[in-house]
Amino acid sequence: MPFKAIALLAYLTLAEQPVGRETIATLLWPDAEPQAAKHSLRNLLSQFNKVCGGLLNVNHRTVGLLEPASQQIDVVDFLQGLATIQQAQKRKEAPDLALWQATLDLYRGDLLTGLHVHQTAPFEEWLTVRREYLHKLLIHNLLTLSEAYAAKAEHKAALACLDRLLEMEPQHEVAYSQQIQLLFTLGRRTEALQRYERYQQMLATEFNVPPAPELSRLVAKLRSQMSAAAPTPFTQELLPQQSNKIVLRLPTFSASPPLYTPPLEKTVPNNLTHPLTVFVGRGQELEAIFQRLTTTACRLLTIVGMGGVGKTSLAQEAAQRILQSRPFEFPDGIYFVPLLNVSRERANAEAVPGVEAESGNESEVGEAILRAIATQIGYRLADGTSSALRLQNHLRTKRLLLILDNFEHLLAGVDAIVTLLTQTPHVKALVTSRSRLNVRGESVLTLNALSLPSFTHANVYANIYTNIYTDVHANNSAPAPHYKDETWQTSEAVTMFVQRAQQIDPAFAMTAETIAPVIQICRQVEGLPLAIELATSMLPILSCGALAEALTTSLTFLAAETRDLPNEQRTLGAVFERSWRLLPADAQLLLARLTIFPGAFSSEAAEEIAGASDALLRRLLDQSLLSQMGDERYTMHRTVHFFAQQKLQQLPEEIAMLQIRYAHFYLELMARMEQALIGAAY
Repeated sequence: MPFKAIALLAYLTLAEQPVGRETIATLLWPDAEPQAAKHSLRNLLSQFNKVCGGLLNVNHRTVGLLEPASQQIDVVDFLQGLATIQQAQKRKEAPDLALWQATLDLYRGDLLTGLHVHQTAPFEEWLTVRREYLHKLLIHNLLTLSEAYAAKAEHKAALACLDRLLEMEPQHEVAYSQQIQLLFTLGRRTEALQRYERYQQMLATEFNVPPAPELSRLVAKLRSQMSAAAPTPFTQELLPQQSNKIVLRLPTFSASPPLYTPPLEKTVPNNLTHPLTVFVGRGQELEAIFQRLTTTACRLLTIVGMGGVGKTSLAQEAAQRILQSRPFEFPDGIYFVPLLNVSRERANAEAVPGVEAESGNESEVGEAILRAIATQIGYRLADGTSSALRLQNHLRTKRLLLILDNFEHLLAGVDAIVTLLTQTPHVKALVTSRSRLNVRGESVLTLNALSLPSFTHANVYANIYTNIYTDVHANNSAPAPHYKDETWQTSEAVTMFVQRAQQIDPAFAMTAETIAPVIQICRQVEGLPLAIELATSMLPILSCGALAEALTTSLTFLAAETRDLPNEQRTLGAVFERSWRLLPADAQLLLARLTIFPGAFSSEAAEEIAGASDALLRRLLDQSLLSQMGDERYTMHRTVHFFAQQKLQQLPEEIAMLQIRYAHFYLELMARMEQALIGAAY
């Protein structure tokens, strides 16, 4: 049977419900065109039925697995057996140890070892996640089963569970601790000390760290008891039992997080929404967020970018993908916390300089942020009480992800977030902000605009558009046909434009007549997602050509009456105005002055002409209003340049001064270059 047929069977088995044909086609043939992928799926289903007829339930929309009459599937039996054990524990019943052991014996290796469909196929990602999930289930249950065996004095069976666990995870400190105590109880003290010394040596060799202090103290305590006439009973002095619980009490290690129990249930508490629009592009950014948030090294990740670049959408999409593919990472929830409308008691947040806040207001800002978090996670804070300690205590043992959206105007309260994270070891934060938080331990992902077509393709499309537009209108013939060259699809900006345009007009298509103006529009807004949203909303009243022509002179007319967009995002002017208000006066003045440069500029030119200092340039960089190009060269996004230039127009005395400095600087530069060329000639 082909690997893809095996992959299909495995996916349908674990899906537990029929799966859409498009989902399967994308899963197994991600690089193929949709129609080609569907054709390949039809062929695969045909081959599958010839070999295993009557196993699948296929219709024109979905593919499912018929209820197996006689087949036994080990992974299904494994999950069902553990679910039975878990239900018994919830009812506070003594677990059936024989059933528990038999269930764990079903796990004889990683799921579908050796099966590879495609290096980049989503199926490989799904398979990796399932393997890790099943592996964690096994490790957790081996440990808890050994505890149950030990509580019933079945020490040999308990040691067998721990031996199997340590074969799979040799660094598992809790298992080593339990094993050492068991060996002491059985009178095998020398072997227990040898195990500890072997573990100590492994940690020193591989990680250059000692065992946790708690484990070292435990071994010292056990050594001191070796002089006793008889071993201490396992369930009394060293490991007392709590009433009505069949559980072995182990030392608590504060140096490492407690063992995480992967939930058997698939639902994870969350307040995530499901946008009506399709998310476009950002593959590399999504992968970077996924990799960082699913490792222990990163607990605070800030997505930084200018207003309208799509930070919120990216954070929401990343959270949805984690929720779907790695639910066990955050079993206590994934919560979106909107901060745009969070304001302080003394002043509206929009009017507060977000970088340098008054020290007396810091506690108020932090309190407001923590209360916003509490509201979204459903935790009620009593009026008149400090949010910090109560929220820390509530989240101390929780494993969840907080998405703090639009943080830039609340930077004065960043200490509250830092304190919360340092006191809750299993909570992570994904922050969106126009400015980085600038705290230790912060990982930063700088989000740029969507990718654009190369100038080569843009020029080719422009020539084709000119020729066909002339022919079509000269002959008064039908509209231009669909353009067959789909190179434009490699551009995220153009793909987003087409997708949004087709939501407004399903008949919209990239033809030889529309392709050039669409690319021109995307270039004029430099791939800014919000600007593309606003531009497509104008299509009912403007053609692509008219829209592209209008954008050459102004961006102010771009506006949308979309009811689900915040007021701050219905025009580009409103987005820029918010960023402008977050700047102190000296940074505002510098940003306006820098619009004297039509393109990129050097730090030397910025200093001589606009009076820039390194500190102010860094601030504008941190606020995502400038971008750095190589060493000491900067550029400004066209939308920022346009609106900052309007601010400069309100300062006519500044314009005259800047023009004189600009001319003087570049005349001197040209003179120096001329002298250098003359010197080189001789």
